[in-house]
Amino acid sequence: HFKSYEKLIIEMKRVVKKNGLIIFNIGNKEHIELGKKLFGSKVNLLYDSTGKSYTKPYYTAVSNNEIKKLSTKQNLKIVNIIPYNFFQGNVLFNNFTRNEKVLSMFYYYIYKLYHKKILSNFFQKFEKNVVRDLDIKFTFYKIVILKKLK
Repeated sequence: HFKSYEKLIIEMKRVVKKNGLIIFNIGNKEHIELGKKLFGSKVNLLYDSTGKSYTKPYYTAVSNNEIKKLSTKQNLKIVNIIPYNFFQGNVLFNNFTRNEKVLSMFYYYIYKLYHKKILSNFFQKFEKNVVRDLDIKFTFYKIVILKKLK
């Protein structure tokens, strides 16, 4: 969670070998736009980019188009952009409450369930088999895989 994801990608590009991969996850701007479209001014985004968010100041969300523009400019090839993390931070869940402490507790329990042996298989299979095929708008994060060309 940084003010400038561009600077981070440029630095990662600098230190990776030719044909090396840069892999990271980042907030999904398409998801935030979906939330704004569905909930209007009542949307509860939980994270923001003002530096005032309770849990993650300087939250960064980018669109696939922004990643494509930066990749072209930096001579990087997009290998894949994968929808990721349907449960945590999802705007569709956030709008049940505007209380960040309640949401933090909800996500804490999701996290705990994810790491319990009984449910971890369910969450892993759900992410692998369902979330990967969802429209990018329905997940809070995306995993981006870039390849350095030069």
